[in-house]
Amino acid sequence: MAVIINDKTVDNQEMVKLGMAWHFKRYSSDSLYAKLENIARKKKVGLWQDSTAIARWDWRGTKRALVK
Repeated sequence: MAVIINDKTVDNQEMVKLGMAWHFKRYSSDSLYAKLENIARKKKVGLWQDSTAIARWDWRGTKRALVK
């Protein structure tokens, strides 16, 4: 679900664009989000400043593997 800001900006897209969120490709094939994430990665903004950033779903998977 997207949140639209007064100026017609889509909150989810802004978060990905600013490097504040990941594009979860497993559940979204939206090419705009993929493009925005790639731009953020290239600009190294937000979480992309950290070269060792781990997606939450990957991090959770490693934690589950340790528990088993």
